[in-house]
Amino acid sequence: VTIWVYEEYYYGPNLFRFRENGFFGAFSLKDNRFAVFTLDMQGGIKVGDPVTKFNQLGFGQLISRGNNHYEFIGCGDAWFDIYHNNGIITTMLCRFPS
Repeated sequence: VTIWVYEEYYYGPNLFRFRENGFFGAFSLKDNRFAVFTLDMQGGIKVGDPVTKFNQLGFGQLISRGNNHYEFIGCGDAWFDIYHNNGIITTMLCRFPS
């Protein structure tokens, strides 16, 4: 039986989770203080940007998962979920497998 020890850090409504031995495990972004894909696109993608900005990356694919929810396929084995309101990103969640 494996028992994982998690450390969680909040910065405003944003969450960063680390697993055993400090491995980065997940994040949840709910405001525009942090950006993702900053190495792939100047300024990256932030909460408040249109979901369609993911199409400008030149890799990956957005897959609709129902009302106000997309999954972005193309970040290796990470699970990347995008929630939106009328096409504007409200939350980005990313989890890395153990």
